[in-house]
Amino acid sequence: MNKPTPIIIRFKPQLTLVSAEELALLESILPDLIQAMQAAEVHQQQE
Repeated sequence: MNKPTPIIIRFKPQLTLVSAEELALLESILPDLIQAMQAAEVHQQQE
């Protein structure tokens, strides 16, 4: 499974501003977010 490095780097400047709870929430939704983005990319390629 590929690690979503570019996405994490993009978020990094904001990470210093969030609390531990917000960070945990972000980490919990990241896989779903990545999956949705990949699904959207595949859908665009098929059109």
